[in-house]
Amino acid sequence: MREKKRVKVQSLLMALVAFIFAGAAGEEAAAGSISFSAKATYASKYVWRGYDVWNNNPAFMPDISLDMDGYYAGIWSAYSIEDGCVDPFGDVCSTWDEHDFYVGAYGALWDGSRGATEYDISYTYFQFYRLRDVDNHEALVTLAHPSLLGGLFETPPVFYWGVAYGQPVSGAAPSSLWLKAGLKYSLELPASKAQMLVETFWDDGAGSFEAPVGFSHVRVGGHLEFTAGGFTFKPSAYYIHALKQTDPETLLESEYWYEILIGYGF
Repeated sequence: MREKKRVKVQSLLMALVAFIFAGAAGEEAAAGSISFSAKATYASKYVWRGYDVWNNNPAFMPDISLDMDGYYAGIWSAYSIEDGCVDPFGDVCSTWDEHDFYVGAYGALWDGSRGATEYDISYTYFQFYRLRDVDNHEALVTLAHPSLLGGLFETPPVFYWGVAYGQPVSGAAPSSLWLKAGLKYSLELPASKAQMLVETFWDDGAGSFEAPVGFSHVRVGGHLEFTAGGFTFKPSAYYIHALKQTDPETLLESEYWYEILIGYGF
C-alpha cells in the first residue's frame, strides 16, 4: 500500500513538472523574455523551516536561477564551511551538503479585488550528493493575498500560506507534510526596500528529522534590500521561538541568526 502511494505521488510530481515546462516553453516563445540571477548567501546558522540543520554552525548558500515570464528554474545549494562541524545527530555536517534542483510557476489571479491572490507552484529535487540514498523531492504551493487586509490598514500586511508534500526518492525515509502561514509587511525606503514577517509552521514529523507532529516554531524577522546596477545586497535577521521539543533537543530550539546575501541579475 505504501509503495502504491509513493508511485502515485511521484506521478503527480512528474505531471507538475511537465505542466510547468510545457507552459514555460509556450510563454517564453511568445514573449521571448528571460532573466538570469546569481546569488550567494552567508548564513550564521543553517535553519530550515525552524530546524537547526547544522547545530549552530554557518553555511554558504549559492543560488543560480532563470526566470521566464512567470516560470523559473534553478539550482540552490548549501555547503558546510566550519571545520569540525557536527550536526545534532552526530554526523559531520559536510556529509549533508546538498544541491536542490527546482522548477516553478508564479502569477496572480483576480487582480484589483479583495480576493486578489498571488501563487507560486514549485517542484524541488533535494540531492545529497554524498548520501544519494536519502535524496527526496517535494511539491510546494504558496498563496499570498495582498488585498485581504486592505480595509484595515493604509498599507496592509500580506497574509500568505502554503502546503508542501515530500517523498523519498528511494529508501525507507518517511514522507513529509508541511503547512505554513504568516504575515509580511513591505516598505519602500529612500535607498532600499524593507520587509518584516511573522510566520509559523506545522509538520507531521519533518521527514527524516522524525520530530513530534505539531506546530514547530514561530519565526519573526526581516531584511533590507539594496539594489544598484543589477547588484543586490540583502542583510536579514531572524528569531524563532520553538513550540515543541525534539530529540536531539538542539535540532529545534529558540534562537537568533542572520544572513547576508549578495546577488547579480540581468
